[in-house]
Amino acid sequence: MADRRFEHALTVKVTTEMRDDMDRALRRLDGTIIRTRSEFLRSTLQYCLDVLTESNGGSPVSLEERIRRVLSA
Repeated sequence: MADRRFEHALTVKVTTEMRDDMDRALRRLDGTIIRTRSEFLRSTLQYCLDVLTESNGGSPVSLEERIRRVLSA
């Protein structure tokens, strides 16, 4: 499966509770590469996409590749 860049945007409405949950998660991730809410959302969505790809016969994505994808946005 080749990487493709799509010209689509995902708009997520974040409630106050969701924002508080992300802030709590970010405090737990202190000292990692994930520092902002947008990086948290990108890494979470990338992980979900990778799991879906792998479960549908795709190849697993390495941690280094996942980091590159999250930080390239």
